Amino acid sequence: MKTRRDLDYESFLALASQQGFNTDDDHMNDLYIEVQAMYRRMQELDQIPLPRTKYYPDMKEKS
Repeated sequence: MKTRRDLDYESFLALASQQGFNTDDDHMNDLYIEVQAMYRRMQELDQIPLPRTKYYPDMKEKS
């Protein structure tokens, strides 16, 4: 199963910069809090067991 690492502020700023955000803006800390919450929700979704089928190419059926 894929695991996600926590998103630290420095990594967040690097990602934001790559996406064209001005990382010097005052609202970046508020945005970081929201993105952290999104990452936590994504981690929870990663824990949902899904059936292994041929429709998920990265998930092979046991033979």
